[in-house]
Amino acid sequence: GAAYHGPVHMTFDPSRVTLLLSILCYQTGAGMMISMRALYALSVGATPALASIAVSSYGVARLIVNYPAGIASEKFGRRAVMIGGCAIAAFGAFAIANVHDMIAMMACLLLTGAGSSMFLTSSQSAAADLARPSRMVQDMASAQAATMTGVARGPALGGLVAAAWGLAAPFYAHVGIAAVTATWLLFAARFGDRKAGDARKSAESSLA
Repeated sequence: GAAYHGPVHMTFDPSRVTLLLSILCYQTGAGMMISMRALYALSVGATPALASIAVSSYGVARLIVNYPAGIASEKFGRRAVMIGGCAIAAFGAFAIANVHDMIAMMACLLLTGAGSSMFLTSSQSAAADLARPSRMVQDMASAQAATMTGVARGPALGGLVAAAWGLAAPFYAHVGIAAVTATWLLFAARFGDRKAGDARKSAESSLA
């Protein structure tokens, strides 16, 4: 049978907790825009076909920026790129809430998608850095759970906000949430400034 290695001890690692909270926070804000993009595009005069293309531009930007964001996170650090992604995504979301034509909205969605790609790629890289080798699956699953929790609850919250304050409100909400996430990362984060190997050694040493 499989060898018994003793009980697994659950340890509190401030670095991982900080990372998971930042992912949850950012993804909640990003999720609030999911169902609003097409509705907002229609409200500025887009046809259903054009609205669909606009929504797709967000994903296209994420795809294109994904690899460069990974390279940047290796060079400048995970946290720095995550903060930069928050700033770019917040600027794009603010711009979306203030545009009144389809072309401008599509450009803003590209910008927002680029910022989101920077945040997501760097945050997953940080999760891998901090994952303990003996619990890699569990630690990476926790990061994915934080992402999916934000994505799952974001659209519902976005709909409630839009119903109360208008279609532009979820985009403003994302601006605020991204700003909070960036501030949290700037002052509370304890990861992202070390080399990946050092981070993994530190994560493994946290096992009790």
